[in-house]
Amino acid sequence: MIPNHGVEDGDAGQRFGIPRDYVVGGPFDIAVGDLNRDGWLDIGVANADAEAVTLLFNQGAGNFGAPVHLSVTGNPPRHRAR
Repeated sequence: MIPNHGVEDGDAGQRFGIPRDYVVGGPFDIAVGDLNRDGWLDIGVANADAEAVTLLFNQGAGNFGAPVHLSVTGNPPRHRAR
């Protein structure tokens, strides 16, 4: 889970629901963008303790689907892109 953080699902009426926790591992960095080009903002999380990246795809109804965990192996980067 993102420690002490949750995602509040919302709708087009700018209303938010109860925060939901998503299991992503130990988050190191978080990015938001339209990762699958469907017009909805998705969340990508770099997990420091699991050598993985977790993707949360926006379902377009104010919620995110089940986390997709992708394994990342090899040497850690020395620099992060800005």
